[in-house]
Amino acid sequence: MNRPTSALPSWAKAAVITAEGDHFSAGLDFDEMSERNAFEGVHHSRMWHAAFAKL
Repeated sequence: MNRPTSALPSWAKAAVITAEGDHFSAGLDFDEMSERNAFEGVHHSRMWHAAFAKL
């Protein structure tokens, strides 16, 4: 099994994201966002932007 790394090779042009199990979502869960105030929502969004920027 491959282990995730934050140091991708310079020749990499794409990333493949996989998941397993009963739950996977590639979109925004509006119900989840309604549980946060505006500050928390922006913080949560920026967290995901930072994670995907590493890809």
